[in-house]
Amino acid sequence: MISVASLRPLGSEDVAVVFALVDGCGAVLANHPPQLQGAAIGELLSRWLSGWQVTPTERESLLLDVVELVRDLNKVNVEIFAAHNAVPPDQQH
Repeated sequence: MISVASLRPLGSEDVAVVFALVDGCGAVLANHPPQLQGAAIGELLSRWLSGWQVTPTERESLLLDVVELVRDLNKVNVEIFAAHNAVPPDQQH
């Protein structure tokens, strides 16, 4: 079975690419209200998920895996932003 968990852990070069992609997306999202940011992120996730050539059951499993990944990353990012008393760039209005 295909799993998002198989994407972790990433190598350092992969992490650099991920951060560059996130920074680029964040810069675009920063100019829009949270409702539009969430809708855009949802659309991107849906397109990514729809692109997998898998069964509906495997697609649901991928969705659950990516939600778990988001939860894990959120815990880390909340601590990072709290430690720096910072607001993420894509949430600055």
